[in-house]
Amino acid sequence: MSRYRVGFLASLFVCATTEVVAQTRDTACTYRSCALRVEPRGFGASVVRGAEGGSVARVGLWGTRPGLTRLVGRSDSAVAYARQYQRLARPAAAFTLAGPLLLAIPAVKWDLGEAARIGVAVGGTAASLYGSTLVVRAHRALSRSIWWHNEALAR
Repeated sequence: MSRYRVGFLASLFVCATTEVVAQTRDTACTYRSCALRVEPRGFGASVVRGAEGGSVARVGLWGTRPGLTRLVGRSDSAVAYARQYQRLARPAAAFTLAGPLLLAIPAVKWDLGEAARIGVAVGGTAASLYGSTLVVRAHRALSRSIWWHNEALAR
């Protein structure tokens, strides 16, 4: 047998065993054991897996730890929404926190002029509203990422 045939047969064997291993991994991870959901925990939330509800990530003010993309890698759509969530979570938290801080400045600093007080109040309100909008968009992306991950399990 020529070495080309041996190499070809060896590569076929490797591909066949890789396919079997991939199939056994997929069947081991069922909807019941691997589906994700978000549950409230303490002052935040957790991403939990399966019917038992084992925590796999913490959803905090600045995003998830560990990163969501590692948890939802089964589906391209789930990964895309996870990246969108991670991109939105930090600015959402920053603007949401900056708004009340700006609104508190006139209460602490009495010697501000009327125009400065109005400007800081408008800026704080705008930052809060923009941060709230980003929070809603980030949570929508988180929810869609988890839905697409779970949808891939159902197939």
